Amino acid sequence: MDVESSRIIRLTVRLLSAKGYLRTGKILQLMGKDKLALDIYKYGLRKVPDRDPKLQAAVNIHQADIRQYVHLSQNKAVKAVMSRFAMQRPDNLHHIVSGCKGLEHLEFRSGYSNASLIKATSIAENLRCLLLSERCETTLDCLSQILGKCKNLVRAEFHLITIPSYTPQWQGDMSSLQILTMKISSKACTSTMPSFGPLIERIPQIRELNLERWKSETAIPTAGLGTMAHLQKLRLVDFQGEVNPRALPSLRILELRACDDMLERFSALSTRGTPDLRAGGVTELSLPSASYLRMNTLLQLLGSTPLGLRRLSLFHCAMINAVELNNLICMGYMDHVVELDLSGTRVTDTVIESLAGRAQQLKMIRLAQTEITGVAVKALVRNRKSKLQHLDIRRCYCISSDAVAFARHLKGLTVDSNRQESNGKKKIRYE
Repeated sequence: MDVESSRIIRLTVRLLSAKGYLRTGKILQLMGKDKLALDIYKYGLRKVPDRDPKLQAAVNIHQADIRQYVHLSQNKAVKAVMSRFAMQRPDNLHHIVSGCKGLEHLEFRSGYSNASLIKATSIAENLRCLLLSERCETTLDCLSQILGKCKNLVRAEFHLITIPSYTPQWQGDMSSLQILTMKISSKACTSTMPSFGPLIERIPQIRELNLERWKSETAIPTAGLGTMAHLQKLRLVDFQGEVNPRALPSLRILELRACDDMLERFSALSTRGTPDLRAGGVTELSLPSASYLRMNTLLQLLGSTPLGLRRLSLFHCAMINAVELNNLICMGYMDHVVELDLSGTRVTDTVIESLAGRAQQLKMIRLAQTEITGVAVKALVRNRKSKLQHLDIRRCYCISSDAVAFARHLKGLTVDSNRQESNGKKKIRYE
């Protein structure tokens, strides 16, 4: 890009009218920079307010680009990303889907209707990836119809789901589905939330499952979870219901956020001696702000194979004390951990000293809002076999400024700290 074009781009960023973007795009076209001109038009479509009288001209250019793209691709386009302007003409989506028979990726960022989406996906026979952003509201009924009609769908993400007044049914062939994300709207009525069990039976090949605000009180049967023999990643946020992760034979990545109710039920299952059907333990476990998480529940989630654990987050899990954390280290669960988050926990200098002696693969550790001192910092930094690259000790008010300076002196280590001066706390020798 030459100097003149760079100046045009910088000036365009400051403009708030469609007129400026149109003129800049036209100049770039005259300079033979068609791709850059198209980028300017697209940028303007995102930035210019809807009330701008010149906006329709930019919209028309975008509409023409859609049809030209389909024509130039000889109806062989495999990916389409739809914005609010692309959907201003209802026939645009139908034109793309019906013309490009090999379309595999369809993404909506905003501006569509449930009816148009159902109609389009019903004729997109080769569609493998469907993504709806958090600005695209869809109903659970629409979602169930789409999943049932797109038999070749491998990845589906719905980031804003509303619940209809009636309970939809899970129907159709979903055997190809491998990645599914469903985020219920925070304003959705939970009284008609359908059971998740029947859906599990239709997605035997699922490998990654993300559910948010699913508040069905119906438990997911252990036998049903066992049918998801390929599930490797499970992420539940604000999930209410009974789930037993131990019944997932291939689970390796588990995240439970704002799932205190579920963890409490799982703890009850653990005490009843539910058999562990997994061949090994998880490699990544994230339990942020699990207020009622106890040590026995944590061990059940980790599984009986400690050597595979690579990432662990116990962010603000205050129920687990220092003795229990030290026992976890002595049992070998930290030996191969690469990333560890103990922010807001009851970790002590003794625990960190024990950790530094065993966690030789550790590259990143977060200890923010804890009561550790410079002794812990020294233990982490002075370990000659350490591979530590990132240390977070923000809001650790028992660590003096000289300890922070000592850690920052180590080459290759990034230290996050808001400590400015020594507060006279426990002193240590730095050699």
